[in-house]
Amino acid sequence: MKKSKNQIKGSAIICIVILTIFAGCVEQFERIGQQRDVAKPYREDILDVFENNIETEMISIDFSTFNGYIEVYLWEDDMYKIEVTKWAKAETPEKAKTAAENLEVTFLENIKDETTTVRLKVKPEEDTGADIVAYFPNKAFDTVELSSLNGHLKMDEVTASRVFLETTNGSIEVYITADDIDVKTVNGGIRGFYQGDWADIETVN
Repeated sequence: MKKSKNQIKGSAIICIVILTIFAGCVEQFERIGQQRDVAKPYREDILDVFENNIETEMISIDFSTFNGYIEVYLWEDDMYKIEVTKWAKAETPEKAKTAAENLEVTFLENIKDETTTVRLKVKPEEDTGADIVAYFPNKAFDTVELSSLNGHLKMDEVTASRVFLETTNGSIEVYITADDIDVKTVNGGIRGFYQGDWADIETVN
């Protein structure tokens, strides 16, 4: 009986030690983040806008960003409009503005097989990020791929052939009808409506 109690006490001590170490690590990360904000207190935003008419019947989109969210809305216009708000933090307003202006955003548009494909990628840089808000004609989508690190994903109700959504430290809220649906998030919730022939929806934490 004494041996069993000692084992329980030993396990409890180990758990306390592990929790203490974990709490110390979390506190250290919070301090590092606070120190970075103090060292670089100035933030500047720069807006990039991409727009064009869409004459095809189908649309495909592939967006990826970090330290920012992605929101996609449908409207009755025949054109698309994509607003990318780039931001940066630095020691001075001038440095922050320069860093935001220099944040690399790759934008490509391609038309093939009666489908207009729009791709937008934000290159990761320290102390920067980008929010993406896009408006597209209310048409059917072929492929929808949205990926965000430290930001949420949100999308109006759409019909598509294939949908792939992925976030880390961000939630997902979409309303999808598609043949194939693949939705994954880490440290975020998943909400909305998902209907398709095949759907894989996963969340961690």
